[in-house]
Amino acid sequence: MSSVDSLVMPLRAAACPGRPQNLETLALRQCKKLEVIRESFAKTIVRLTGKAGAEYLAAVFPLPCGETLADRTYMLEAQAVPSKLSDLIHPSNVHLELRGASQPEVLSELVSSLTLSSANSDALVKVLQRRESMGSTGVGHGVAVPHCRTSLVDRIRIVFGRHPAGVPWCGADGEPVRFFFLLVAPPVEVSNAYLPVLGKVAGFVNSPDNRQRLAEIQSPREFLDLIASASL
Repeated sequence: MSSVDSLVMPLRAAACPGRPQNLETLALRQCKKLEVIRESFAKTIVRLTGKAGAEYLAAVFPLPCGETLADRTYMLEAQAVPSKLSDLIHPSNVHLELRGASQPEVLSELVSSLTLSSANSDALVKVLQRRESMGSTGVGHGVAVPHCRTSLVDRIRIVFGRHPAGVPWCGADGEPVRFFFLLVAPPVEVSNAYLPVLGKVAGFVNSPDNRQRLAEIQSPREFLDLIASASL
């Protein structure tokens, strides 16, 4: 049994208790009733196994109700992460005048940019604070990269914030933090870009010239131009 088979069988059984081998037939007979189940099932397979999972679905399951192979694999394409960091950040996710005076307040400001519900925003701030309690994300030189994986988001999200005076953060050098890169990603992602993106951010802020330019930018567009010029 292949690794994809070993993952698929229990999920098929969970989707249709007692009749794990007949999901295809049920989908044909009750297409509308099973639409939500099929979509959730397919997304789970593709997220966990990538292209191999998409190919398995196309080979094993019929395509009922006019569904095409393109429909079956759209999740994989939708979750593809842009190759450039600058493509992951929207101008609305750049904040050059943070006002929070404490770690929780700054995290709340950064999270508010993600346009989550109030409850989910509060929950995400708590997740980030818990991550900070395990080890500060302050990397020194006035920079922090708060980050976590959470089911509260469905794709990688990045927010940049700059504080005029700096905020105590218990970073590597004990200095107040002025520059914040918030990175949040779902627990599982096809692209597996979470760590590479973290690496790009860390490499960027390690340059004194880049930190100086971060202090000088006057608009979100200048920030995006800066990271684009760094080939991120």
